[in-house]
Amino acid sequence: MDTAMLYRGGIDWAKVVGLQRPFGKADVTLDDLADHIDHICQLAGDARHAGIGGDTDGQGGRTGAPAEIDTVVDYNRLADVLARRGYGDDQVTDVMYRNWVRFFSHHLDG
Repeated sequence: MDTAMLYRGGIDWAKVVGLQRPFGKADVTLDDLADHIDHICQLAGDARHAGIGGDTDGQGGRTGAPAEIDTVVDYNRLADVLARRGYGDDQVTDVMYRNWVRFFSHHLDG
């Protein structure tokens, strides 16, 4: 969910100091994140290869998260955006957590 990876305006990384962002928090929204997820799902052919993760409690903090996200509690707002875009319940569940469960169950089991 790092806004520096979702910002559409382009970033001259040579001019970025530390975690500073050359744009405002309102410049990246959950719609931008949903666009990115849509892109991954189109490339992969389904919603089983995208999952969310964020650093709202660490690296970027809430300043590095989309405009509507202040804490991990707000992550569920993305589910509403995906549903409005036509994602079904199973697809939303996959993106929100089940793809990670599937991945870790497969790779960490036994």
